[in-house]
Amino acid sequence: MADRNSKIRISLPVTENDFIQANDIINCQVVRDSDWGIDYFKSLSVGEMLIAKIGPDIVGVIVQRYPGRIFEEMEDKYFSLDKIICDKKNYGYVVLIAVHEKYQGMGIGKKLLKKSLIEQKNIGAKAVGVHCWQSSPGNASQKLFESFGFEPLKLHKKTWYEHSKKVGIDNFECTVCGNPCSCDDFEMIKYI
Repeated sequence: MADRNSKIRISLPVTENDFIQANDIINCQVVRDSDWGIDYFKSLSVGEMLIAKIGPDIVGVIVQRYPGRIFEEMEDKYFSLDKIICDKKNYGYVVLIAVHEKYQGMGIGKKLLKKSLIEQKNIGAKAVGVHCWQSSPGNASQKLFESFGFEPLKLHKKTWYEHSKKVGIDNFECTVCGNPCSCDDFEMIKYI
């Protein structure tokens, strides 16, 4: 395992195939959402998507929004703004992290998150937030973020239920519960 682990490279997606492979991992491990996809991922600012590769294969991906940008996509009601001690313009956000099933447990998520936090700090974030799906296997998502010093803010019940119901199964399908999505999110924050 150490040999495979030493071959993991974190980089930016640069080819069409990078975006396709990253999208496939997200669709299989997190959610299939018609609002996301290759065109959405290509529209992100440089550095807002990082990929983990072993050889030519993408084995993990993290999507983040630089400080203030998540509020262009998500309504304030999804955030505990009364508990966050920094301006929205200084608030970075991890949208998702996904590791190919075959490569889980190798530290790929940790490498992606470590690089993400470095990028966030370099771009001027004072805090980074995330919503961890409580339905991730073994609650791995929350455990990963806790291991990096993220602290709990609030449990959001059925965060994507209304959205998934509204857009329907053809446009949104949770990999855990299908559609409508009844997963809960645990909002967490880390000050950097």
